[in-house]
Amino acid sequence: MDEAGTTQALTTLSPILPERMRELTSRLRVVRYTPGLGRPLLQLGFIHYARWIIVEWLPPRTGNGGWHGLRWKYLLFEGNYDGSAGEYFRAFSDILPARLIGLWGDCVGFERAALRRHRGGAPSVQPSGFQTFIDSNSLEILTRFAAFPGSTAIDIRQAVTLNELEAEASREPRNARSARAALQRKSEARETALGPVSPTLTVRERFSALYDPWKQALSGHYGVNPLTVVTPLSGERADALREASRRRPLDGLNGTETHFARLSIIPPWLTDLGQPNPDRLDTAYLLYTSDSWGQPYDHIETVRTKLGATADLMWGECDGYPGHDERAKARFHAWVNSHTLKTRYYVAGYPPRSVAKIHRYLEQRARAAERYAAERAAAGQLRAGADNDRD
Repeated sequence: MDEAGTTQALTTLSPILPERMRELTSRLRVVRYTPGLGRPLLQLGFIHYARWIIVEWLPPRTGNGGWHGLRWKYLLFEGNYDGSAGEYFRAFSDILPARLIGLWGDCVGFERAALRRHRGGAPSVQPSGFQTFIDSNSLEILTRFAAFPGSTAIDIRQAVTLNELEAEASREPRNARSARAALQRKSEARETALGPVSPTLTVRERFSALYDPWKQALSGHYGVNPLTVVTPLSGERADALREASRRRPLDGLNGTETHFARLSIIPPWLTDLGQPNPDRLDTAYLLYTSDSWGQPYDHIETVRTKLGATADLMWGECDGYPGHDERAKARFHAWVNSHTLKTRYYVAGYPPRSVAKIHRYLEQRARAAERYAAERAAAGQLRAGADNDRD
């Protein structure tokens, strides 16, 4: 687990019970493509982004293409969230028990550590046991980048909503009064929305919350898209990356359309997580993951141009890595694509917007909050004056 501003990061890798592999794959497909099944995750107002990936293959140590299959398959989870780890696990366990059981219940050790069975009733998830399971499956996070380090997911939801209401008032001058009244009501509701559950949605917002993610999942284009690149990593290169992480090597993504990015390490033992017959690979692996606005190609080009030296540090020891030079542009994209893992299930905590727009919306929200506070203070003074006059 790792922190950046108000947000924290979590990356876990959990071995999947072989006899349940097909069941987990089917469940992820159903949740992804069925409208509304992912909605409870969005009600957790502290989630920025979360992804689930089934790792069935890894690139060979030579790094020059191809994949070798693993006897044990793994469930890779990555999330960015607000608040403390304890609050995160309690909210997950209380609000999403059925989905927790569905997503992690097919992994080694989950039932023993986290599942509480009730006689004659449905099983539930024990928060402390769930945290123990997650801790035993967590990967080391070397460094990370966040485009909005001082803003929570609810802050960003509020900012997007306020912008939409103000835009609606500007488009319809005849309805400006009613639109601004709605803006005031929603401002008040969201200014006091401390979570973890988001404020009540209108019918229109509820429909969009169900339909839009489903439509994005069908196309595989989410507006803000996940990228997960896995590459072999020697111990020497891992030490170099640990040293470089003190200098925040991903800060080169500032000013780009990258919402979040991080570097994590899958250790060489990979599977000392409680299962029999481990794969016992002789090398570590590096995970580069990101959530970025726009097409994946654009973000890979950003990595090549903005993180050139860091990209060489991350991947330079892999055979076949072409370097970030302009002459190697096409080969760089092909090489990254050949080391990319497919995301099975992806959740975004707020509507997809560019980094620049979200920064602008957050500034508008801050100004609206100042106006609202000033109006409340002025109203309080008027009430106090009226009370004094009556006295």
